[in-house]
Amino acid sequence: MKKIGILTFHRSINYGAFMQAYAFSHMLQKRYPNHIVEIIDFEYLKKHKSYRKPIRQFPFGAEYYIKYTRFQKDLKRLTLSPQSFITETIDQLSDYINSRYDVVIVGSDAVWTYQGKMPIDNPYWLMGGRLNSVSKFSYAASAFSTDFSRISKEERSFIREQLSDFSYVGVRDVATQTFIKELRLGQEVFLNHDPSLFLEPAEDKNLARKVLRRNFVNSRRPSISFMTRQTEGINSIRERLHSKYNLLHFNIRDNNRSDFFDTRCRYIFNMSPYEWYNVYALMTLNITNFFHGACLALVNHIPTIVIDDSNTNYVSKYAQLMLDMGLEDRLFYKTKFDIESFMSCVNTCLCNPEEEKYRIIKAIEKERLKSKSFFVALDRVLL
Repeated sequence: MKKIGILTFHRSINYGAFMQAYAFSHMLQKRYPNHIVEIIDFEYLKKHKSYRKPIRQFPFGAEYYIKYTRFQKDLKRLTLSPQSFITETIDQLSDYINSRYDVVIVGSDAVWTYQGKMPIDNPYWLMGGRLNSVSKFSYAASAFSTDFSRISKEERSFIREQLSDFSYVGVRDVATQTFIKELRLGQEVFLNHDPSLFLEPAEDKNLARKVLRRNFVNSRRPSISFMTRQTEGINSIRERLHSKYNLLHFNIRDNNRSDFFDTRCRYIFNMSPYEWYNVYALMTLNITNFFHGACLALVNHIPTIVIDDSNTNYVSKYAQLMLDMGLEDRLFYKTKFDIESFMSCVNTCLCNPEEEKYRIIKAIEKERLKSKSFFVALDRVLL
C-alpha cells in the first residue's frame, strides 16, 4: 500500500477549484482502492486570511459569510492530510511530504500561475531537491493568465530545474504546454483534461431542489443558469428569457446593485460547492464566462454556451475546452459578440435537448482520453 498526496487549491473560495480537487481525489481513490489518497492540506497564510477579509465588508459581508461557511463545511467531503499547513513557510511542509507520501501530484487548476500571487519558489513546483523520496507528477497543472513574456531567464532556469525530476508532466492547456516545452526538460509534456470531467452526472436532485427552495425558486419551472462576469448583452438575454424560465445567477454578480435587485434573475450566493454541482442537474441551459462553470454543467449533460472574455494573447482555457470537445458552435467571443447569433444558439439548445445531451456525452468521452498517458505513468509506480 502506498500513499498518494495531491497538492492543489482545495481551500479556495472558488467553486471550480474545490470541485476539481473533489473529482480528482475521488477518482484516484476509486481507481486505486488499495492505496491511500489524500489532499495535502496546505494553503498560504496570506491567501487564507484574504478569504476571511470580505466578511467584514458591510453590507455584503453577511452574504459572503454564508458562502464562506458552506465552503468550510464541504471540506469534510475531501480526504485531507491529518496535518494542516496554513503558513508562509514550506520547510515543514516538504519534510512532511517526504516522510508521509510515496507519490505527490500537483494539479489541477492554475497552480503554476505565480506572477503577483506567490513567490517563484513555491510548493507547486514540488520543491526541487527538498522532495527526494517521492515520485513527482503533475496532472492538468496550468499557468493560464501568466504573461509568459515577463518570465526572466533566471525564473525559467529555476522552473526547469524544479520540473526536471518529475516522473510525468501533464498540463491543462496548450499555452502552459508550449511554455514548459520551451524549457527543454528532455521529457514529453502531456495535455490532460480538467479533473472535473471525471465526474458523472449528479444524482442528488433532492439536495438540488432543497437549494432552489431555500432561494425561493419554483423547481417545477425550467431553469437557466448564468455564471457570468460583466458581459455585454447579458441584460438583453435575460429580458428575452425571463418570462418562460427561472433565471439563476451563480457565484458572483455582474454588478452588485443591479444583480441584487434584478427581478428577472435570482442571484444565488448561498450554495456549497457540492450543492452547486448538484443544482446543475436541474438546469435546462447554462450560460457562462467561467471555465468550471462550463465543465460542471457539461458533466451533468446540460447544454452550455461559453462567452470567452479572456484578454490573453494566446488561446484561452475557455476556448480550448470548447474547441477540443468539438463544441465550437457553442463558443462566443466577447470581442465580437452578436446578440442575434447568440440567441439563435440559445434557441437551438433549448429546442433540441436530447441532441445536445448526446453531443455532450460524446465530447466528454473524447476529452477523457487525455488522461490515459497519466494513468499509464502512475500505474508503473503503483501497480
